[in-house]
Amino acid sequence: MGRITSCAVAALLALCVVRPCDALMMFDAPRPLASNAATDDPSPANVDVLPAVAGDGTGNWVALWSSNDSGVGVHPGALGQDAVFSRSVDDGVTWSPVAVLNSDALEHDAQVRSGGVATNGEGTWIAILHGDVAEVEIVRSIDGGSTWSDPMPFDGLTMNATFLRIVPGADGKWIAMWRVTVPPSGWPEMLVLSQSVDDGITWSTPTAPLLDDGWYAGGYEARLVTDRAGTWIVIWCIAGGSVFLNRSTDDAASWGVGAWPGGSDPGYVPRPDLATDGAGTWIAVWDTTSGVKGADPGNFTDWDIVASRSTDNGRTWSEASAIGGVPALTDAGDREDPRIRYDHGVWQVVWMQAFDDLGRTIGQEGDLVGVRSFDGGVSWTEPAAMNVNAARDNSWPGPFPWPNLDWLPDLETAANGTSILAWTSTNSLGNTIGNDYDVFYARSHNDCPTAPMQGCRIPATTEASTLFVRNPVGGRDKLLWKWRGGSETLLSDLGDPTSSTSYALCLYDKAGGALRNVLEIDAAAASQCATGNCWTTSEHAYSYQDRTVRNGPLRSLRLTFSSGGRFQIRGVAVGAALAPPVMPLALDPSAIMQLINLENGQCWQASFASADVNTSTEFRGRSN
Repeated sequence: MGRITSCAVAALLALCVVRPCDALMMFDAPRPLASNAATDDPSPANVDVLPAVAGDGTGNWVALWSSNDSGVGVHPGALGQDAVFSRSVDDGVTWSPVAVLNSDALEHDAQVRSGGVATNGEGTWIAILHGDVAEVEIVRSIDGGSTWSDPMPFDGLTMNATFLRIVPGADGKWIAMWRVTVPPSGWPEMLVLSQSVDDGITWSTPTAPLLDDGWYAGGYEARLVTDRAGTWIVIWCIAGGSVFLNRSTDDAASWGVGAWPGGSDPGYVPRPDLATDGAGTWIAVWDTTSGVKGADPGNFTDWDIVASRSTDNGRTWSEASAIGGVPALTDAGDREDPRIRYDHGVWQVVWMQAFDDLGRTIGQEGDLVGVRSFDGGVSWTEPAAMNVNAARDNSWPGPFPWPNLDWLPDLETAANGTSILAWTSTNSLGNTIGNDYDVFYARSHNDCPTAPMQGCRIPATTEASTLFVRNPVGGRDKLLWKWRGGSETLLSDLGDPTSSTSYALCLYDKAGGALRNVLEIDAAAASQCATGNCWTTSEHAYSYQDRTVRNGPLRSLRLTFSSGGRFQIRGVAVGAALAPPVMPLALDPSAIMQLINLENGQCWQASFASADVNTSTEFRGRSN
């Protein structure tokens, strides 16, 4: 979603209270999280890296990352970095100035990793840090991240600690997890857990409860997830490079026997991730070079993203298969470091993709790309760019660090449907913030209700609205919607998008057994384009023009108002960030396209019960 006024935010929140909003994760333009990104040392020696984000669902967000920037109070020592943070109290729209998190920064260093901060949504926030002396330590906040406790070190098994994670359960329970190796041999490699049952005030002695499963060695890139109803699952990469998991069904009091998700050949797996809908479905994802179903067989220069799903609360798992779309079979690209999240019926997977330009629509230097599923992982959309500047920041990779590289993502979705995608980047944003490593973020709070709005205006006659959607392999996607209405629309219904009125184009189709929102395209009030305000006004029209699609896939939206109240809509969206739904459309009973005024709730719609063309790559239809 693009830049939005406080008035429009209030209207959006009111709309979502009346009717739940989806979490389709249509992200706005990338911005740096550090408040001093434009004025700090612009050289590559200045480092802001490895973000972790969390939101409580009531508008509060915290972002952490590792930094060596002395300009914000960092005192680099043995590790060369301190943990820094920024917070938002307006649901990720604006962020506080960057500040040092670890209070002992004058004497000690601390670093952050993805998954290193969490909130229970009930007022407590905990971050787990890698320190230079006490290798595992936590800091705690009970005021929305405004202030933090002094670092509290864990005693016991913290030698050579890596892959630190912190996860909240229910009723004051938290689990901290990390991987250790025991010197001098570096063996065994263990995943260590410590639990708190008093909301993070005290912690149990760290133990390695999974050590006896027979396949433990490794613990690389381990992830810990709970449904907050007693089931916990740990997934990791073992020493031989395959994915493995273990499950507890008694709120982590005991653990079962380890299992292989993804069938007999889960492939070589450095970086797995995991999510659940809390109702028995779990989906695991990882990157692999192996010949998993749908991936490129035997090509060890081609990393693909694959998934395995469980519908019985993690007891059994489906055969792993590629979810990167048709290009996964044909390219020599590099898809790495996936993150999967679930919210309101939508599963979203995001990864870093390099040397695969989605049919020459984005660069090869490394962008963030993702897919969605509306049916519990049975089917997935074609890949789309998550950083909406992917088509404009192209550069051929040279010596590492590559220019304009976007990588190492962290993705979190709060209970209210807002998502924050954060990542490490070398993008200078058009030479405005230097060529150093910066931490970027993009925000999504989807404006389309889960189900279509009721009482919308409809076209004047049959076939007075047309819809065209093109979804070929690669990123040359397009949507064109035209609508002609009668005399019901008043000028006051349109508001003023040049200052306060935001719009959303919402497509609904049957997915996962229900008619639901499957595509959103945003046109935010007062959005800024290359030449100023994207919105212009004339005597009879409001026009949105974003020729470089810098704010998202919407290229143009024209709302034409003539004497007598006749009203026309013409919207065009294009490019790698468009992300059409799985096609062909179900049309069961109809696909519905709506334009919603987010300031006053006025809406216009057209229904499509049949189509002239409805294939896996194209839809052409005229309204009922």
